[in-house]
Amino acid sequence: MRNYHWLGLFTLVTLVLAGAAIGRIFKLPNGEGIYLTLLVTALIGWWIGRRNTRQEERS
Repeated sequence: MRNYHWLGLFTLVTLVLAGAAIGRIFKLPNGEGIYLTLLVTALIGWWIGRRNTRQEERS
């Protein structure tokens, strides 16, 4: 694997663990904290993808 693949994998694992920690702080079950973090990450990725598509159309 290339270095940026490892960086992306590390980032995703860090986000999932952060979601579990945030879920513990707000007294959510472990699965819900991880689920909410993955949902927020997916929404951010979708938003960035739409933004990049719009910028390519303008060029």
